[in-house]
Amino acid sequence: MRAVLLTILVAGALGRAQGPAHIDYKCADDDIEFFGLNCTPEMPCPVYLELTSLERVGAKLFLTGNFHSATVTLDSILLMSADEGKTWTEPHARIRSASLDQAQFVDLEKGWVSGETVQSLPRNPFFLVTTDAGLTWDQRPVFEEDRVGTIVQFWFDSPTSGSVVIEAGSKNERYETMTGGSTWAVREVKDSPIRLKQSYAAPNPDWRLRADAASQTYRVEKRQNGAWRTLTSFPIHVADCKPAEAAPSAPTPGVETPAPVEAPRKPPSPRKAPSEGPLPKANEQP
Repeated sequence: MRAVLLTILVAGALGRAQGPAHIDYKCADDDIEFFGLNCTPEMPCPVYLELTSLERVGAKLFLTGNFHSATVTLDSILLMSADEGKTWTEPHARIRSASLDQAQFVDLEKGWVSGETVQSLPRNPFFLVTTDAGLTWDQRPVFEEDRVGTIVQFWFDSPTSGSVVIEAGSKNERYETMTGGSTWAVREVKDSPIRLKQSYAAPNPDWRLRADAASQTYRVEKRQNGAWRTLTSFPIHVADCKPAEAAPSAPTPGVETPAPVEAPRKPPSPRKAPSEGPLPKANEQP
């Protein structure tokens, strides 16, 4: 994990039109090499934000998602606002090659966010778990060993008991926990899809997350007086990855650097006299 501390300030009163919030994303040379990005200074690689879910818990809002290029998932992102979208923080460090999906809270303190690393195939599904209303999060893997798999559904009916469905290749597996997600026990394996009797429901009907094609943003909206009002918007295109420019080489100690040779200057061309007509007066332009 790479620690990132970010506060996003969004100006403007509730419901008033406002510009997209700024999300910082910087791409180092080792990131370009790690992800195998074919970026050059002349042709940088665009980096896009994808937001996947909105969860409202009391007065707090949570957004989950990832950063990705055109070909690969780069980092996860978890955003939290305690003032209805005016300011946002990242309460958990971004996770390289990972994406976060849905979120669920069973009360104001205990909650989970599902995720997995995304390389050639989704693998190593995990949960981010909070017990302090989202201020801090602990990453807990579903499996003890590396495995291909992605979380299709999950549901917790108490702070300790819950179920999760994992799609692992051609198999579908259902697991249960009685430890709040610290450990999981397999309960069912099938070739056909498995559906939980209870699963993640839509968030509060007065709140929604929407991708807006016209402005190329994600919008967090609240229903007020029968109409949807935008509280926050986030740009989809957030950055461009390109290699850092090489610094000029330092002079070698003891070796005198020759002074630059100035190219000979071309003498000015003589001005042509008018071929005909009277000569101009002293105060008259030719």
